[in-house]
Amino acid sequence: MDDWDGWDDPAELRIRLDVALEHIAELAEENRRLRERLGMPAPDTVAERPEAVERPAPPTLPEMPYGSGLPYADAASAPQAKVALFRALFVGRTDVYANRWVSAKNGRTGWSPAEENPWDKAKSEAERVFFPLTDEVIFRHLSRTEPGQRELHVGLYPMFPDDTTQLLACDFDGRDWQGDAAAYVAACTEAGVPALAEVSRSGSGAHVWIFFTAAVPASLARVLGMALLRRAIDARDGMSLASYDRLFPAQDFLPTHSKGGARFGNLIALPLHGVSRTAGTTLFCDPATWTPYEDQFAYLSLTERLTPGQVQELVETLGPLQAGPSPTTPVLPARPRRSALGKAPKTVRAKAGAMLRISTTGLPPQLIAALKHAANFDASTADILTQRVNKAPVVTTLSSSSAGSSAFGHAVTFTDTVCPGAASTSPTAPPSGTVTVKDGTTVLGTPTLTPGGGPNCSQVQVTTSNLHPGSHAITADYGGDGNYLAADTETLTQTIACTRTITGQVNGSVFATRESTCIINATVRGSVHGVAGGALFIDNSTIQGSVQSSNGTLFGVCGSTVAGTVQVDRATGFVVIGDPGDEHCPGNKTDSVQLTNNHSGVEVVANDIDGSVQVIGTTSTGPFPADGRAAIVGNTIHGSLFCASNVPPPTNRSTPNTVTGSRGGQCTTL
Repeated sequence: MDDWDGWDDPAELRIRLDVALEHIAELAEENRRLRERLGMPAPDTVAERPEAVERPAPPTLPEMPYGSGLPYADAASAPQAKVALFRALFVGRTDVYANRWVSAKNGRTGWSPAEENPWDKAKSEAERVFFPLTDEVIFRHLSRTEPGQRELHVGLYPMFPDDTTQLLACDFDGRDWQGDAAAYVAACTEAGVPALAEVSRSGSGAHVWIFFTAAVPASLARVLGMALLRRAIDARDGMSLASYDRLFPAQDFLPTHSKGGARFGNLIALPLHGVSRTAGTTLFCDPATWTPYEDQFAYLSLTERLTPGQVQELVETLGPLQAGPSPTTPVLPARPRRSALGKAPKTVRAKAGAMLRISTTGLPPQLIAALKHAANFDASTADILTQRVNKAPVVTTLSSSSAGSSAFGHAVTFTDTVCPGAASTSPTAPPSGTVTVKDGTTVLGTPTLTPGGGPNCSQVQVTTSNLHPGSHAITADYGGDGNYLAADTETLTQTIACTRTITGQVNGSVFATRESTCIINATVRGSVHGVAGGALFIDNSTIQGSVQSSNGTLFGVCGSTVAGTVQVDRATGFVVIGDPGDEHCPGNKTDSVQLTNNHSGVEVVANDIDGSVQVIGTTSTGPFPADGRAAIVGNTIHGSLFCASNVPPPTNRSTPNTVTGSRGGQCTTL
């Protein structure tokens, strides 16, 4: 972690200022509450009770054409769908990310790269190990912090090592941020540039986001951003340069000799932060009213993105940024007529120092705009030569470590190899970026390519041992990079089977055997008993007795009816009792559920349970980002619900359970 004295970036100082103002507001509110409890008057005046103000209704979603290649998600979607949509838009470096920290000693806050042992000042730059930006990290960023869990607000490094970017953001702060940001969005709309407006964490600023379908040079993206800013200033007479903070990325090229976090360029705080959303910030809004959209993810799903070719065409159309009169209005001659700049007062007050400060009182808008840009932008008139180099196609190959079929509970590794296509000529580097690997609609992983698999080729691998028995459509999507085009979706079929499968009618109880037992489309006129060290899976079946498993591995009950109790203890694998989302496991109808001391996470989702539910002593996590804690979600429980000694405590993922009886322990609020 860098020392306070080492922070000399104005943006970092601005973030600290925002945090300090937020902290002051919290202290002021606490002071007011304490005075009220003690019967003390306010320091100055007692404010009258404000009149009730009717809150504006959330804006309706804009009518945008859907089909921009983004995965769809809305408020009701599974967490994996939301993470996939978020990562498809907010694309940056995946080998490192920043997190917001708060000093336990003095409350000081800041942003630093997430890394192993950040407080070790003795290690060299080569010894620093940075944490990658994963689906789990994004899930934690989007989630509201559970009791006992540390808040995580992620900062994205938008600039890739090859000086390209897949997004552009314009930052506005200060007194006039709402009007200035709205003017910038309007300028984007007029130019045909899709843009989204977000209220930043402090609540006193905004980010305006523009997205690209593939990486473009950061310098080109910034030229586009500056041209749009000029149009906004021309349209809004009083737009202050103090309100416009800067663009992200903030540089055309990454610093080559910097140390620490500076080597990655400037970071930008990601939106939809779980804790901040509760406070009404980091939300996307209608810039006309700054009212948040009711369904943030549905709004993001409609986002249009610019292709690299469209970015180039826009830059050529809008023209290179010039000092002086706007390139969107007629260019003034070398010696402009006084009328072209409006009628100025006879005397213009200015103060010379390290900077020249000019009073704008009485100045016409045309002259104000010209002065602002003469002060803020490079007036170089050098000719620009543009050479367009087309991206190269790629050839991808998706393969499985188990030749299409694998045993339930065994690990399967999917490998996607990405190589330059035949049209590539002497590529200087293999393809880079990420590949999204899915089981149907469930994201199994979005790893980063590393060299391998052939000359100038790269590979990714995703390993899972949690696929349920049946047929799975596995897909891999490569999104391209600054040199290579995106690839068509690769697909393979992976079959998962048990070593023993039971179907039809069974007159009596079933005793499972190792390694795995599946009961599928069956009616069992008795109970089912698992076996130590074995996996047990029940699907679309009727069990007229109880289901019991001790010291087993994986356990799943999906779309079934169990007349007795479902009891699982000391399982070493993931335990699933219903989860229509990422596990594709329909809910069940059963008498009661007892889960005790299971060691790899549990899910009890969308079930109808006649009796009670107990979940005790769950540790570790499941296979997907949402499975970081025991999940008891959206069940109808006609008895009681009790939880204890689960680490971390269980969650209902914002979908409460309907409980007729009592709630107790860690499940009191679920």
